Amino acid sequence: MTLRYLGELIGGQIGLLNPLLTPFVVWGFAAALKRGWRNRDAGLLLVPLTSAPFLLYSVVHAMHDRVQGNWLATLYPGLAVLAAWASMEAEAAAPRLRRVAQVLFTVAVWAGLTTALAVYVYLAMPVAPLLGRHDPSAQMRGWPELAQTVAAMADRNGAAWVATTKHQTTGQLAWALGDRLPVIQLTDPIRYVHLAAPPPEVLREPAIYVELERRAADGAALEVWFRDVQPMGVIERSVAGRTLARYSVWRVNALSEKSLATLTKRRDNER
Repeated sequence: MTLRYLGELIGGQIGLLNPLLTPFVVWGFAAALKRGWRNRDAGLLLVPLTSAPFLLYSVVHAMHDRVQGNWLATLYPGLAVLAAWASMEAEAAAPRLRRVAQVLFTVAVWAGLTTALAVYVYLAMPVAPLLGRHDPSAQMRGWPELAQTVAAMADRNGAAWVATTKHQTTGQLAWALGDRLPVIQLTDPIRYVHLAAPPPEVLREPAIYVELERRAADGAALEVWFRDVQPMGVIERSVAGRTLARYSVWRVNALSEKSLATLTKRRDNER
């Protein structure tokens, strides 16, 4: 148990919500909960009571581990409604408070729109991120080129599919490769219970294992899944000549029967 991540959770959410809108969110949440409970108004209680369980869980989780910033994004639409309602309620407040609320809300909305537009323009720029590896947008750049490199390596080595061990790599490569090559994650099968199980005949073919260098499984770990493991070096994901990330690549073959059964299981019980 630690308070290390609690401040990070609170500060991060204030920043993501928009610091100028946060007072309206807090005010709207508290006022809707109080008035809804007092008046038995289900409409006012809807957002606070449906948001509270996950907010509580996030606080408990933050007492021992980091809460990723995007986890609470599912609550933002409801919180935005509460913020808008709070701004309308401010119209009935004392004149001085009403003027402060009107200015704060107006500036908050325009600041949020301007920031969002600037972020979208920056993300759309076909240039290397200004902050290099420390730029969050770097996670989304250079994938089509990396996928082309992976596809070319698969063709040269007779690989019928791509293996990964992290969902970030799985998702990006699967999107970039499309129908050219199946991308199958060896770990965390619970993430993919909504998808059809990979065909056994494909899994019995050779594959290319690709993973972020610092997260990649080594040869010994890959031998848990495959009987034939051959290192192929490192490839880079880059933009405009700037390296954003390095990926270890292995040629793997002869998937073990146990691993084959695990990957092809439909997991109906968990579904």
